[in-house]
Amino acid sequence: MPVTDQNGRVVSYRRVRSSLDERTLRRIADDTGGRYFRARDADTVEQAFSAIDAERPIEFDAKAHLLTEERFAWFAGPGLLLFAAGLLGARRPVRAIDGTGDEAFAEDAR
Repeated sequence: MPVTDQNGRVVSYRRVRSSLDERTLRRIADDTGGRYFRARDADTVEQAFSAIDAERPIEFDAKAHLLTEERFAWFAGPGLLLFAAGLLGARRPVRAIDGTGDEAFAEDAR
């Protein structure tokens, strides 16, 4: 059973012991042509599903199709433009000739 805070958000869960009216559940199963299973462990659950499958086997003929649409261009295009702008805007050394006629690298030619 969920435990909520004053804002209605679930903060934890509390175990609650419930008592089933098994007699009524068995009567409902008998009246409707069904069977009642009390699932106390994994084996009982497996038996219940086996009994259901034996009564009414289900065959799936449906095929699953996955429709995909590539949307990477929405991010790749602007990303490539930003990358190119970063390359163009990066500070690169500029060759300058000092007074001695030797070439030197200037940090900023502006």
